[in-house]
Amino acid sequence: MTSRRLALIAVLLVSACGSYRTRPAHDVGPLAPESVCVVREAGEHDDATVPVWDNGRLVGATTGASYFCYPAEPGKHEIVSELLVTANLAVTVRPGAMTWVRQEVGRSGFAQRGRVRRREWVALRAIEEEEGLKIRSAAKRLEVEEVPRDDALPSGARVPARSD
Repeated sequence: MTSRRLALIAVLLVSACGSYRTRPAHDVGPLAPESVCVVREAGEHDDATVPVWDNGRLVGATTGASYFCYPAEPGKHEIVSELLVTANLAVTVRPGAMTWVRQEVGRSGFAQRGRVRRREWVALRAIEEEEGLKIRSAAKRLEVEEVPRDDALPSGARVPARSD
């Protein structure tokens, strides 16, 4: 079987399993005092929609230069994002404060047995408010409109802190 056919089969299998899709968010009013904002700048992999979970609950996704914010209880939170690889970030949401997370998505190439292979990656890191506001000003606010069958749409409810 040719590599082109294998690639087509892989795409069809992934499509059949479902995917995450975003749309521009409706204005939902002011943010809760304790919120987490995930921001993503434009980059070479703008077509990828990358979901984000907080303490196991889907809270949003990014596509290209975009952002979303969600209410979170003060305390420890484990933020996870996936795009063929998984990125994890532990943050502490402080009472009355915004927590900013930068999501970076890209592709890298490497040579293996005389062929160039491409790998997609995602990374998460905590950032200061000034950097978050700057990235957010050049991005569009998104909300998740479609998820695979094994996940649930974000509810908008506050994400509880971890108890450990």
